[in-house]
Amino acid sequence: MNDKQIGEALHSLLTEHYDYLDVVEYEEHPFIIVLDGWRCVEKIVEQAKQIDPEISDLEDVILRAYDIDITLKFSSCYWGFGDEWTYCEDCRQAICLSPAHAFDVPDYWFIDGHGYACGDCIRDDEDVSEEYLAMLNRNHRNANTIFDEDQLGKLGFKRVDGDYYCRMFSHCDCPEAVLHEAKKEYSKETDIIFNIDSMNPFEVDYSLFVRVKA
Repeated sequence: MNDKQIGEALHSLLTEHYDYLDVVEYEEHPFIIVLDGWRCVEKIVEQAKQIDPEISDLEDVILRAYDIDITLKFSSCYWGFGDEWTYCEDCRQAICLSPAHAFDVPDYWFIDGHGYACGDCIRDDEDVSEEYLAMLNRNHRNANTIFDEDQLGKLGFKRVDGDYYCRMFSHCDCPEAVLHEAKKEYSKETDIIFNIDSMNPFEVDYSLFVRVKA
């Protein structure tokens, strides 16, 4: 078989396993979410080697099946397991549920009855943006990680003077107590949301933003 025929055969092989895979996108490339663990990966690779003995792993299969430049193999990610990856229900972009590093802040939201929404889809849709902000409003158990300060400003929010933090081995500003005091200062017509300024495994720095309803 020539390269085109091998690619088509490998693509057909992947489609045979769609009950155990989600095919989405990540960084403008096809991305495979494996729903059935290593057993599924090993089975696909074993079958792929019968088509092309030079196949060594699942990335090889994906690169050949979707005709991706082989030189890109080590510059991006092409697959992951379903316990660490999901996808946006609106645009089908892959979403990594595991922090990429200690200071990583989530850029997605899980919506009951809908599924996950990526940060881009939330920011780009006014109705979804307001639904997200309504979930945060006067809620000390959730904080904004989707909008930066400039974007919040365009949505009518202003930062409240004062910084708050919770640290594992020292001081902690209790969010519930902070919200309780804020409710005394601002009327019921004012939206109050928490905003994550920075975070790592041992501390969270946060702030308050308010918006007077029109």
